[in-house]
Amino acid sequence: MPSLPGSPNHNSQKNALNIRKSNNLSGALEILEKLHQEKPEDITIILHLVETFIALGGEHNLTFAEKFLNKTGFFGQNQQNNNSISNLVQKIKKNSNIIYHVKEFKAKEAKYGVLNRQLPNVLSEYLRKKEIRLYTHQCESINQIRNGKNIILTSATASGKTLAFNLPIIEKLIENSQARALYLYPTKALSQDQLKALQELESAIQIPIQDDRYDYDTPKSERANIRSNSRIVISNPYMLHRVLPHHNQWSSFFTNLHYVVIDEAHYYRGVFGSNVAYVIRRLKRIARLYGAKPQFILLSATIGNAEEFGTKLIGESIHPITIDGSARGEKTCVLLSNIKTKMYRTAVHLLVELVQNNISTICFVRRRRMADQLGKWIIDDLEKKGKSYKNRVRAYHAGYTIKDRKEIENDLKKGNISVCIASNALELGIDIGSLDGAVLTGYPGSIMSFWQQAGRSGRRNKPSLAIMICHDNALEQYFLTHPEDFFTKKPEDAVIDLNNKKIFCGHLLCASDEYPITSNDNTFFGDKLKENIESLLIEDKLKVFDNNRYKYFGIHGQIQREVELKSIPSSSYKIMKGDKILETLTTEQAYREAHEGAIITHMGESFMVSKLDLDAHTAFVESIPENITNYTQSQKYTNIHHTQIINSFSLGSLECNFGEVTVENNYYKYKTFNDNQEVIEENDLHLPPIFFESKGFWFDIPQKIIQNIIENCSEPLESALEGTKNILKNVTPYFLLCDPHDIDIHIDSEDRQIFTLYDEYSGGIGISERMNSVFPKLIEIAIKIIKNCPCNNGCPSCVCSSINSDNAVDKSMTTNFLELLQQLLNQEQSL
Repeated sequence: MPSLPGSPNHNSQKNALNIRKSNNLSGALEILEKLHQEKPEDITIILHLVETFIALGGEHNLTFAEKFLNKTGFFGQNQQNNNSISNLVQKIKKNSNIIYHVKEFKAKEAKYGVLNRQLPNVLSEYLRKKEIRLYTHQCESINQIRNGKNIILTSATASGKTLAFNLPIIEKLIENSQARALYLYPTKALSQDQLKALQELESAIQIPIQDDRYDYDTPKSERANIRSNSRIVISNPYMLHRVLPHHNQWSSFFTNLHYVVIDEAHYYRGVFGSNVAYVIRRLKRIARLYGAKPQFILLSATIGNAEEFGTKLIGESIHPITIDGSARGEKTCVLLSNIKTKMYRTAVHLLVELVQNNISTICFVRRRRMADQLGKWIIDDLEKKGKSYKNRVRAYHAGYTIKDRKEIENDLKKGNISVCIASNALELGIDIGSLDGAVLTGYPGSIMSFWQQAGRSGRRNKPSLAIMICHDNALEQYFLTHPEDFFTKKPEDAVIDLNNKKIFCGHLLCASDEYPITSNDNTFFGDKLKENIESLLIEDKLKVFDNNRYKYFGIHGQIQREVELKSIPSSSYKIMKGDKILETLTTEQAYREAHEGAIITHMGESFMVSKLDLDAHTAFVESIPENITNYTQSQKYTNIHHTQIINSFSLGSLECNFGEVTVENNYYKYKTFNDNQEVIEENDLHLPPIFFESKGFWFDIPQKIIQNIIENCSEPLESALEGTKNILKNVTPYFLLCDPHDIDIHIDSEDRQIFTLYDEYSGGIGISERMNSVFPKLIEIAIKIIKNCPCNNGCPSCVCSSINSDNAVDKSMTTNFLELLQQLLNQEQSL
């Protein structure tokens, strides 16, 4: 529904109460129609009551609400909002400083399906009362689940995925009074949304489902009852990881476990996905111990390899359902870049326009710190225009407390926020109501994420707007000048690496702690089980019992605490203002964003870090005057240590390696910028280095290439190497499901030049391992982008860094270097 420009008054609240008291839809509609007859001009109040009416049955009262709004002529009045989108697009087109491309997507009609047999009467009646017809993908999901198949359903945002699995699961719970189901979500907010949806459904059908959340926030006094009596348990992979060693407390639940639902499955990729895949295998193993073999139901955004990915995640065959039958409203997509204004200032100007045109919008930023900064800039700009929107412009990211995030989510649902600037935390399917616009500050790293974020606008079949402001880096400028390549690009493959020995052995120890390992467990852990058992025996981490049974040699339940699912350091830093905790950061984030002298923004207020206490893992901050709009950006240099070769291979005549690397990051200085993104100050940092283990792809740059560059170019060799690093880092996301920040490139420039592309996460995330298949394509598109760029000697759209850097680059030298590499890649290996 359209977002409301203000809060409801007393009479509105009274009518809302009467609507809630009316136990039937016709009674609620009578109240709405009476009000419209009495005060047809007060559309704000009417909309509030319509949203109250919809809230009675969640999304399912939408059909009735739309009938009412059609009857009252609201959609004619609301045409002004649609015109606002059109007017804004025309304004963009007329701005001579903006390079743009507009793509119109027509509305898509719904396609409805047929079930292979009727649902139980109580569920059929529920659908009838709500006037819900099931889409084709919902029907196929229900039919396949009933047939005992594992499924992975990939469809757009707000396409009814929840109903597709709730209906057959509740049907089973009605048929079998002992049946249980486990729902896994990656975030607490999603868990809470699902619990609310289940409770509304439970209330509507008048059947006690006994659903509960079980996570770290669940009071200990309630946990025993949930373990024994809850029939649907809503949790997350982290909690499951810690629950499995105590499976004896869950014996009734595991004995009767019929279904495991994994929502937002595409989220489980890279190292995190590999860890979760092994948690799932441990769950299956414990379920077998209690005589159960659960069926798996996966829900995902659209990805390129749904069946392959789903099979790897659960370790079983799976049926893919990839054709989406839901309806969609018209969507206008705009790619743009302002040639005279930096990306974030362009975003601010655009978001101010959206606010002034009453186009409710979500804006996605790559780094959470920019969410707060952008929010402050927008508020300041609006106040300069004499308008106060401080309470209607909000930032949102994972660093906020749970209480603050929940408050923002609720305000979004109620329409109390005009613009929300968010990290990708809101990319997932949290219910945030209906928004008219989505603005993306840069390419989010994948086509999948682009459509997830763009899909956050127009969630209720209305015309909507999605704008991606292109950064001045090579890949995004390529998309801007080749828009058809962008809009026709297929979703990327989601990658899970099950060959990471450290991950494998960590979960093998967990599994052996939960129940002794035997050779029969290769059903779950594959052919490398024996090899890894032997490694752990040598390390004295496993102990042998009778009949070749292997048990963890340590304190029960302790190993699960040591195995981190995201393979990142467990230590965290706090940001403190007096005795109040503002946010929490990882070690890397603290060094990068909360060093002494750093300016940070929290909830629209700016602070300066007065001290970063490394021993106490705490950054202390002080308030700074509101009129100071500066921000800071740290800089680092990196050393790479190649520790072990896992695989050697040839790409043409280039000898390459993939293996383990140790990354050493040194944050050595920071710059202070004004709000025009101009450097006004530089300061040194004195922080110890950060080390982490990762995976990398590397090769020695042949001396004949180095010599050719040195002999034929007047600039230093580093000018070619730096340009190569910049462009390859930015074009990697064109081929792989990643963000430019997920990888980095290091080229040694002393005795021997070693090119290393490595994963920027502890343990690796599977990107560098794919270089054996995509590296030649990276070189090819990099050369194409540079040659198509009209600049003379390099710019951020080709070989220069998109962030402020002191390193010089040379366009022609970079091109020459890449073309020489390409010749080697195209050559036959010499015999």
